Amino acid sequence: MEVEFKFLADGAAFDRVRAHFALGAGNERQMLARYFDTSDGALEARGAMLRLREEDGVRVICLKLRGQMRSGAAARPEYEAPCASLEAGVGTLLSLGVPEEIGRVLRGAALRETARAAFRRTVWRVCTHGAEGELCLDQGSLYAGACEEPFCEMELEQKGGSEDAFLRWGAELERSLGLTRQEKSKYARLTALRHCAEKEK
Repeated sequence: MEVEFKFLADGAAFDRVRAHFALGAGNERQMLARYFDTSDGALEARGAMLRLREEDGVRVICLKLRGQMRSGAAARPEYEAPCASLEAGVGTLLSLGVPEEIGRVLRGAALRETARAAFRRTVWRVCTHGAEGELCLDQGSLYAGACEEPFCEMELEQKGGSEDAFLRWGAELERSLGLTRQEKSKYARLTALRHCAEKEK
């Protein structure tokens, strides 16, 4: 289960976060995320997202399912594993026990790329009493068809400790640092961008 907060990261907002945690240089990664679905959108229709991401040349397959909001954080089931290719990654996901409805789609249909995101991610490990998190600053662009949308955002994902403590921590950071939530995931924004691109054809 993935639990994370997303915030907009204009310069002033991130400066406040940097000062709060006394952040150093961080660990930078170049990311290319490619999103896949069937030609009739069977995964999207079932509330699922399939992503193949390259992190400095290392490929990781990820399947996320429809989740819910918990005290301002997004919580959703997630299956993730390193892989050599899309096909190998799908096989690994099936072995991890994804829901049968999703498994039937993955086993039975051709997949095509629907959109992508290219960005630089800078990562820090942060903690408070009772919770640990990974803080990421993502800067790049979303692409769907001929459409492009730049973005700059922060993610705070739970990596340890109590979920209740993590949720209180994220809410307190939002309040005390004057942060603005990014209400939509990259995938949700890519889906809207893709639909816009399809209307313009």
